[in-house]
Amino acid sequence: MKKNEISLDGNQDVSVPIDDDEDDASHVQVYFEKGVYAAVEIDSIVGVIADKINLEEKLGKKLMIDDPIIPWLVRHASWRINRFVELPDHHSAYFHTRGVEYSGVVCVMGEQVMGKMPSEKRGGKFVSQWVRGIWVGKSSMNDSHVMLIPTGAMEMRTVQRVTPNIQYDPVFFEKCYGLPW
Repeated sequence: MKKNEISLDGNQDVSVPIDDDEDDASHVQVYFEKGVYAAVEIDSIVGVIADKINLEEKLGKKLMIDDPIIPWLVRHASWRINRFVELPDHHSAYFHTRGVEYSGVVCVMGEQVMGKMPSEKRGGKFVSQWVRGIWVGKSSMNDSHVMLIPTGAMEMRTVQRVTPNIQYDPVFFEKCYGLPW
C-alpha cells in the first residue's frame, strides 16, 4: 500500500492510502477530482475524532474502541455532515433532499440529558415521564433524539439539557449502552 499526498484548497495536505490495484487508484483519483467528496470525508473523520477528544476531556477518561458510544460517534458524524456541511452551491445535502435547510435542535454528543418517555413506554401515571440518558444523535427517519439509557438505546421526541455540573458523569456513562443497528 502506498500513500498519495493530496492538497485540498491548497491549505491542507492529506495522506490517502491506496492499493496498487488500478481500480482502487482510479476510484480515489475520481473521488478527489470532485473535491467536495474529499472534503466531506475529511470532515467526517475530523468530526469523529473531535467528538471523541471532547468527550474524553469532559468525562476524564480515555474511550476505547469497544465502548458503546464509538459506533454512535461515527453515525452522528455522517448525520451531521448531511445537515450542516455546505456544498459548492451553498446548500447542504439535507436541503437537496428536503427543500429546506435543517432547523432541528441538537445537543452535544455524549452529554447527559433528560428525555421524555413516550406514553406507551411509561409505567403508568405514577411513574416519572422523564428518564436520564446519554445523547448520541438524532434519528434520520423522524428527527427524534436518540439516547443511551441503562436498559439500551431509545428514541425520544423531547429532551432537556441538565445543569453543567452533571452533564458528564463517568459513572452514569458506564451504565448506558446500546448500538445503532
